[in-house]
Amino acid sequence: MKAVTEADRARFCEIYDLYLDGLSLREISQKVGISHEGVRQLLRRASTAEEYKVIKAASDRRRMRTWQTTEAMALLDAGNSCAKVAGILKISVSAVKRLSTQYNKIKRSRT
Repeated sequence: MKAVTEADRARFCEIYDLYLDGLSLREISQKVGISHEGVRQLLRRASTAEEYKVIKAASDRRRMRTWQTTEAMALLDAGNSCAKVAGILKISVSAVKRLSTQYNKIKRSRT
């Protein structure tokens, strides 16, 4: 793994703030002039363990707001199996299971 330089850390801080402000990886990449994959890699490589937990939580919250997640949760709440939901939405069963697990954690935390 490549060592994190001071320049990487400074750029990380800028990108980290933009990400927490709600910008997507693509929006950040356009602002800072590197690819969205470069943004993702820098967020992962230059973050501390605590910062990465914050990034991961923000990513999970964003994922839970997509139309596909909303549709998957509605189908699961209607009594469909993960396999059936995956077939309807044309996504993998493991993706539906991950979404379901995350959704159930959120539901439990609200009660």
